[in-house]
Amino acid sequence: MTRLVLVRFPQLAALTLACACGGDGGPTVIVPPVESSWTAMTSGTTEGLRGAWGLSATDVIAVGDGGTILNYDGSSWTSATSGVGVTLHHVWGAAPDDIFSVGNFGTILHFDGSAWSAMTSNTTEDLTGVWGSAADDVFAVGGSGMVLHYNGTNWSVVTSGAASELHQLWGSSASDVWAVGTSGTILHFDGSGWNLVSTGTTAVATTLWGIWGAAENDVYAVGGEGSILHYNGSTWGSMTSGTSEGLFGVWGSASNDVYAVGVSGTVLHYDGSSWNSMNSGTFTILWQVLATPSDVFVVGSGGTILRRPT
Repeated sequence: MTRLVLVRFPQLAALTLACACGGDGGPTVIVPPVESSWTAMTSGTTEGLRGAWGLSATDVIAVGDGGTILNYDGSSWTSATSGVGVTLHHVWGAAPDDIFSVGNFGTILHFDGSAWSAMTSNTTEDLTGVWGSAADDVFAVGGSGMVLHYNGTNWSVVTSGAASELHQLWGSSASDVWAVGTSGTILHFDGSGWNLVSTGTTAVATTLWGIWGAAENDVYAVGGEGSILHYNGSTWGSMTSGTSEGLFGVWGSASNDVYAVGVSGTVLHYDGSSWNSMNSGTFTILWQVLATPSDVFVVGSGGTILRRPT
């Protein structure tokens, strides 16, 4: 006698595997579906989406390949004219009418509340991260250790002390800014200059792709092979992620509510004690995560946008 066993794949909401297994004639075993808590949104594009920013769930900006810029108003995603065709990697704003996006070949765009326009960056390096403490204190990072600073009028090149690619940055204040990049590179800005920082561990010689913090003594960096580092205010240390998948983005709403996303639809959640895998419902590459006071958004390849309440 054989029996039919249905086995659930945790990442897919509708896929089961049927197999004939030798048995004693017992009842068929059916594994209940593991539903995703994430809702797939209609983005209106098939372009890869690399970055997202917003102050609320009713005003979110997503940017990506082919100069794609989307805006979510709480009801639907609509396309905005960027005026460029290059990949836009990241976006950050000081206010809804004062937003910056950076991309390949030194591209920097600015939104003034009505339209996007190109800014003079003074570099042709690819730019992949942007963050600021205010509208007149904005940093952008990119290839070959490139760091740019905007003072409210002009962008200028800043000496970083790094030669490797820098991917993302985040800060708690104008005198506490972090940047991460290839080969485990971590830079810190103390208000006067950028300095290379040792992680104090050999566990991460891999590329670091994303960084975010809940406070100056609670900062997270993610990277290749499931690497997650945490800064406690004095030292960096490795965390157990539970995955070997590459991680590209990290963001949260509090120290006990942090998300990391990456390859193969990977979504991890940190509850203040441990990292746990979530069912995203997709296997696509997820590039960035954004947490607003009421909702969490994830963007990825092929125009993927996921959403769930916080």
